[in-house]
Amino acid sequence: MYPVLLQLGSFKLKSWGTMVVIAFIAAVLVTVIRARKYKIPPIRVKTVLHYLIFVIIAGFVGARLFCVFEHLTLFLRHPGTILSLQHGGFSWYGGLVFASICGFLCLKKGGFRIKIVGDIVAPGIAIGIFLGRIGCFLNGCCFGKPTNMPWGVVFPTGSYPTLVYGPMVKLHPTQLYAAFASLLSFFILLGMERRLKFRPDGLLFVSFLILYGLWRFIIEFFRWHEPDLYIVGWFTVGQAFSIGVIIFATFLIYLEFKLKRITTEGMEAIRSAK
Repeated sequence: MYPVLLQLGSFKLKSWGTMVVIAFIAAVLVTVIRARKYKIPPIRVKTVLHYLIFVIIAGFVGARLFCVFEHLTLFLRHPGTILSLQHGGFSWYGGLVFASICGFLCLKKGGFRIKIVGDIVAPGIAIGIFLGRIGCFLNGCCFGKPTNMPWGVVFPTGSYPTLVYGPMVKLHPTQLYAAFASLLSFFILLGMERRLKFRPDGLLFVSFLILYGLWRFIIEFFRWHEPDLYIVGWFTVGQAFSIGVIIFATFLIYLEFKLKRITTEGMEAIRSAK
């Protein structure tokens, strides 16, 4: 755990913020490389990169708003902390929802084929999450519950995990679980791209959503949460969003195949009429 990578006087280079920047750069590089593979004209790629500025802003706003919503009672008691970001406080699902809506509107306005763009950016998002979760591990946030497994992690005394569970308690490294699950998702998406002979546009993106929802749902069982993030029993807000994302992505796949079936039947009817 290294929440501060470098300190020069009063200046502190925070690990989480640094890894977020690295994650963004890596995601952009992967996306640009993939855009060339899909033979997207450079001017169109440049336009998408300009849109990313608005998408990132929307993502951070959404992530913060969802976090405030999740801890509404706490923030209502201390409303001055809503805009205080030095201690973190972001919801990935909130960022996903707001960034996706903003990205959809921008691409629609620019006349892009949204499904293809989704397929291009999906692996880059997976790499970005991988690096971002490494930042969470270095920062000591998003930690897990106690475990006796040999890979359990003991955080430094005085860190937030030790304030919750006490010192010298081995915890599930849920940040690393999420990081490597996302890395695995990256390779699964690339494998699908190479091996699937019939792959409708948009399948990689919705597959990424399903993969993220699945592993996020599972990891939630091992991750520590504040009491107000449990809906009922063991069921968390994160798991509810995970199920929602999986259902939404599955519905999109269903609509895609249904549309293709209707189109195919229509074309066959036209040929028969001739």
